[in-house]
Amino acid sequence: MKYLLIAALSIASAFCHAAPKVAYVGDGRYACSGSRSECAATDQRNEQREQLREQERIQRETLEEQRRQTAILEEMRAEQQRQRQDIYSRPH
Repeated sequence: MKYLLIAALSIASAFCHAAPKVAYVGDGRYACSGSRSECAATDQRNEQREQLREQERIQRETLEEQRRQTAILEEMRAEQQRQRQDIYSRPH
């Protein structure tokens, strides 16, 4: 029984030491302490998350620019409409 317990603890200890330690560091990112190959999946997830954030940032900026351009065009159209009304409302 004693040998079985020692063997089980040894196996569990070896398994725990073999696995990389991954910790959440915030903002959707994880830190991994282990070899490069052990941390490859964690690094890949971090990189994918970073690429997704960059794409979302670009989309937000594009939408903001489109909104600004739309507002400018609407203001220009309104100004043209006012000018037309002024022309037609003047006495001839």
